[in-house]
Amino acid sequence: MPSYLCLRLLAVFFFTSQIVSAQIGKPYFQQRTDYIIEVTLDDKNHELSAYEEITYTNNSRVPLDSIYFHLWPNAYKNNETDFARQLLENGNTSFYYSLEEEKGYIDSLDFRVNKKKVNWHFDPNHIDICIVKLNEPLPPGNSIKITTPFHVKLPGDFSRMGHDGESYQVTQWYPKPAVFDKDGWHPMPYLDQGEFYSEYGSFQVTINLPKNYVVGATGDLQNQEEINWLNQKVKDTERISVFPERDSFPESSSEFKSLTYIQSRVHDFAWFADKRYHVLKGRVELPDSKDSVDTWVMFTNTEAEYWKDAIPYMNRAIYSYSLWNGNYPYKQATAVYGALSAGGGMEYPNVTVIGQSGSPEALELVIVHEVGHNWFQGILGFNERDHPAMDEGINSFNELRYVETYMKDYSIVSSYLSPLISRWMNLEGYTHKDENYLFNLYSARKNRDQPLNLKSDEYTSTNYGGIVYAKKAISVQMLRAYLGDSLFDKGMQKFYEKWKFKHPSITDWQQIMQEETEKNLDWFFGGYYKTTDRIDLKIKKVKKKNGQLELTVKNKGDVSVPFSVTTYSKKEKLKTYNYEFLPLDKEVISIKNENAKRVVLDGEKNLVEHNRKNNTIRTHGILKKMEPLQVRLFTSNENPQKTQLYLTPLIGWNTADEFMLGIGLHNKSFIEKPFEWFVGPMYSFHREDFTGITDLSYHVYPNHFRRITFNVNAMRFSYNIPINGIMTYNRLYPKVIFEFKPSHERSKWRHGVNVGALYIEELYKGSGTPFISAYNTYGELGYNFTVTGYRQELRTKVKFTLHEDFDLAEFTSRYRLFYNERGNAFTARVFVGSFLYNETNSPIFNFRMDGQTGYLDYKKNQVFLDRAGTHDVWKNQMNENHGAFKSPTSVGQSSNWIAALNLKFEAPLVIPIGIYADLGVADKTDFMYNAGFSFRVLRDICEIYFPVLWSDNIKKSYDANATEYGERIRFTLNLPAVDPYKNISRLTF
Repeated sequence: MPSYLCLRLLAVFFFTSQIVSAQIGKPYFQQRTDYIIEVTLDDKNHELSAYEEITYTNNSRVPLDSIYFHLWPNAYKNNETDFARQLLENGNTSFYYSLEEEKGYIDSLDFRVNKKKVNWHFDPNHIDICIVKLNEPLPPGNSIKITTPFHVKLPGDFSRMGHDGESYQVTQWYPKPAVFDKDGWHPMPYLDQGEFYSEYGSFQVTINLPKNYVVGATGDLQNQEEINWLNQKVKDTERISVFPERDSFPESSSEFKSLTYIQSRVHDFAWFADKRYHVLKGRVELPDSKDSVDTWVMFTNTEAEYWKDAIPYMNRAIYSYSLWNGNYPYKQATAVYGALSAGGGMEYPNVTVIGQSGSPEALELVIVHEVGHNWFQGILGFNERDHPAMDEGINSFNELRYVETYMKDYSIVSSYLSPLISRWMNLEGYTHKDENYLFNLYSARKNRDQPLNLKSDEYTSTNYGGIVYAKKAISVQMLRAYLGDSLFDKGMQKFYEKWKFKHPSITDWQQIMQEETEKNLDWFFGGYYKTTDRIDLKIKKVKKKNGQLELTVKNKGDVSVPFSVTTYSKKEKLKTYNYEFLPLDKEVISIKNENAKRVVLDGEKNLVEHNRKNNTIRTHGILKKMEPLQVRLFTSNENPQKTQLYLTPLIGWNTADEFMLGIGLHNKSFIEKPFEWFVGPMYSFHREDFTGITDLSYHVYPNHFRRITFNVNAMRFSYNIPINGIMTYNRLYPKVIFEFKPSHERSKWRHGVNVGALYIEELYKGSGTPFISAYNTYGELGYNFTVTGYRQELRTKVKFTLHEDFDLAEFTSRYRLFYNERGNAFTARVFVGSFLYNETNSPIFNFRMDGQTGYLDYKKNQVFLDRAGTHDVWKNQMNENHGAFKSPTSVGQSSNWIAALNLKFEAPLVIPIGIYADLGVADKTDFMYNAGFSFRVLRDICEIYFPVLWSDNIKKSYDANATEYGERIRFTLNLPAVDPYKNISRLTF
């Protein structure tokens, strides 16, 4: 690093540390930023030319000699920004592979302070942050005027800012000072997953653009002529009965117009422009002040049949949020349709952009949520980047409350399903609160959830939705249920009044909620909020005594929480009893016996329970805690009120058993259970014998482990043998799988250990009585790790096999690089295998350069349709293990050691073809190779290999055995990889 840069960094560090130390223990303050901006849109080149003047007021107690600025359009400049890297980490490659002309940036900056030029430089690590060095320190209580021209190249549609053709989403577009508060400066790079934190002030923004654009923006429009034009657009829209499907852009007007918007007490300014917009207008009266707010919606022909009814959604949202939290303080609110890649909608002061929704109800829900952000982050200016659950979660709770008030039992998932599918999936009567609970539970049951108090960029993409939105929403609902509506609303309204147009923290929220409710809420804001501690209450037993029901309630979780008990008759709810806290042990409580048939803990489903299966007990009969049996095909959603059994028809075929039919019985669903099982008996009609598979897993979740699984797998199938007989094998494989917990959930490193014992019994049946041909027992110890990067992955496994006649070690490592947006990849695989000792004379146990095929797969790890290798087609099925040569050959097998390198390159074509090459060497075998073309049906599942080149030692083997070319073509058929129940457990959103 150049010496001048080191000195600059040291100066910045010293300056920042001095400021932070000066602020420690000081009272709250916030800076003020007042903007005057004029901007012109060039819709031919998708560019902005602008000039801004900022009056920056230092309300702190220390002088400032530098100011951090955000230059967020530069996040779209190249693939090295934090924004670009995060998109890749989350699996989104669209920006990485975008064309240069689709990227964006900000330039032409010339910062001046009080009309004097100042020095400035980019942050060393972030081109979307800069530091403006003041010519002289800005004293406390004083203001300066900062001016600069700037030019913005708008990117394509990759996140929140940009354009889709001539539809413009102009957000986070101007140079903006970072927040400076009692904790110091808060410079932050632009992210897709992670929003913003900005200073409050005022905006006067003038927008110059072609005259036929309709604009929705922050602030109050000052041009009466434009207001009249919009009102006429409203009348035109109201006359449309059927909106056309065509949605093309009209030509831009050659005449320009200048629109001015003014707004105070906001921390951002955004605007949206589209020539195709239809316009509707409404008005809503606020509940307390009786002030009125103008509401606007602007939309294209896309989903216009939904948008035409959107004004009532706006009005209900503004009224309800005002009623529950405090009145909306602005004169207008606007929702616009726009291209958006960062979720279903995005909020800005007074204006929100909504993407495609799919249904009227979904549109209503997104509008309500995004309009609600005017309160939660717009007016209450939380630091969204450091505490995303504060705005997204509290806002999502208000969204739940809105659905409860106006949409009753609506749920997003079930709204897209028929009544029949909803019943089958146990989603009948499912509410929006229920699906938020399920979203959180998906990660929590896998032990992959995260605390509520993390920063945005620390969450996995799944947990950003499941924790920041869903868990926080149902957690606030839990708090509301404990306090009751009156106390809860009192606390929230006081919080709003005290902290509106400021930057509150979670501590400020807790303080006011406790003061107003006179309740100790440490149970909520302490361990529950800051950890992944579980809530898990259980009814242990019930006893009738002296006209009472005596319940023993046990706390199996980590948190002492308030709880309720509800009694039910056969069909109706009788009464709910509320209790303050259940200690971290058990408690006996008595409730009135009103001929209740069952008792349910948390019957209103307000607790964020980890396991609701233990919440119900019947008051009479045997097996009181066993729920009624429910049978479903395939799988379903978990129903705590039922003992669930799933049935899956099984059909199988191989060359020995031929057609097999059976039924799979299991309990596997989308939500992981501590004990999961699958029993799949099948019947071979050809052999008149039973076959099948059984898999049992019990999961535990101790500290430092994501999960430890005790698994037993058993199977029974047959294969032909060349001497006119059938070999039936029974395979039993008990093992323990240790999955270590990563240092943090976004870590790309995953590793674990497997320990198992494999028993295989083979029974030969020829013309006489069946007899045991062989049985073998193998001990296994394996360590595996996976590292996934932006466009690459590395999977490595070290495995030891112990047998009474030999011990061997295997090392397998596969590196894969995805090199284009289509997902084509280059793959390199390395295998090294060595016997540690070997006293067997059987060649079946040898390492094989062409992999263990058919009966040579002595552990029966792979599924082969023709294990004997006698069928003309199925005998060409191969196993990509050991040397994984694609050409079948006996050359290279070894009872000592082998090593191989396998290379595959998928061509960047629509047709899924590629090339491959295998290179290997073995004990007592010369260097060997083969190469050819591949046809990919499904990567890692089914691929066909056509050899073209092979080494002389393979050629001699072919010549000696008269191996025809058709016999050299091989294919993979990795059927275990398409096991739907294993794939459910791997599913992420």
